[in-house]
This record gives sequence, C-alpha cells and structure tokens, in this order.
Amino acid sequence: MTNPDLLLNVIYVMFSTILPFIELRGAIPLAVELGFSPIESLILTVPANSIIFIPLYFLLYSFYERYFSKIRLARAIVSRSQRMGGNYVKRYGLLGMVVLAAIPLPFFGVYSAAMVSWLLKMDWRYSSIAVAIGILLEGIVVLGLSLGIIAILPKI
Repeated sequence: MTNPDLLLNVIYVMFSTILPFIELRGAIPLAVELGFSPIESLILTVPANSIIFIPLYFLLYSFYERYFSKIRLARAIVSRSQRMGGNYVKRYGLLGMVVLAAIPLPFFGVYSAAMVSWLLKMDWRYSSIAVAIGILLEGIVVLGLSLGIIAILPKI
C-alpha cells in the first residue's frame, strides 16, 4: 500500500466506525479486508468508536428537549434505546452499560449506550469509561468473528 492509499484506507475505516448501525460491526471487517493487521484494526476502530460517546451524551443533553424531541424518528430511537437497555442498566449499573456497549448487534453499541446513559442521568465520566470497556470487548468479539469468517471464506 502506498502512503496515499494507506491514509485513504485509514479514513474509510475510521469514518465507518462512527456511522450509526455500522460502528465496529462493519469497520473491523473492512479494516481486515483492506489489509490492516488485527491489532491495527482494533487500534483504528475502538478509540474512534469510543470517543463518540462524549459528544453524543452532551448533544442529547443540550438539544433533545429543544429540537430532537420534535422529530418522530428521534423520539422512536430514544424510546427503543430506553426499552432495550434502560432496565438492564438500571439493574446492573455500570456493568450493564459495559454489556450494552459490548453487544455486537444493531441497536446496541455506543449510540444506544449514550442514549441510555443520558436518559438515566448517569455521570458521563463513569459511563464513558464503561462504554469504552464495552466497545473494546465488542471489538475483540467482532475481530474474532471477522478473522474466523475470512479464514473460512476461501475454503467455501
């Protein structure tokens, strides 16, 4: 890979990890497919995905009542996040937040964790650490699945 290609691939991977619904589930397989090593894939995606929590939390805190609550889709997403993760996080606290962020399925991850943390009025500092741990765990699971699937594909 030449330097311009490398930079462009880094941008693709980091951009894809911050997109809702794609996040690590799509960014890690993309990074592996673009030729990054497993460790490089985690180093590119986990911090980029984790750092989204802080602006999301404060964006919700600052703008939801004023602007977002008037948008039907925004209300539906917040309501779904509250139903899916709220009770679990209420029951298990920060451990529940780690698990919520670590589940590698759509409607889980950093976006849902930020919404649930905001809805439950959790301290953003503790929540961001719990979410970062959950995202690291999710990254390891997704990487393992990606490597396994990529290893099996040529044999099929």
